[in-house]
Amino acid sequence: MKKEMPFRIIFDFFNIKTKINTIGFSKAKCVAVLEDFPLKDVIKIADPKNYIIFVVIDSQGKIKKFLTESEIFDNIIKKGLDLKIGQI
Repeated sequence: MKKEMPFRIIFDFFNIKTKINTIGFSKAKCVAVLEDFPLKDVIKIADPKNYIIFVVIDSQGKIKKFLTESEIFDNIIKKGLDLKIGQI
């Protein structure tokens, strides 16, 4: 069961992305993370019912960028899990 978890998250993510492309919208939630937040921990935040927008902030709380769930997963596929979210 635990071994299948990353595949389930990816499956859920693509279902949400398909829903957005089909009907034009989806529920979303916003999650603030520090620049040094590991990409491998993004998977722990994934929510099959909501599309997540990540607000990347620095240690002073200033917004550095917004990243969509799609951008995160595209980078995980291209560059692996050993990056920090601020490196995207």
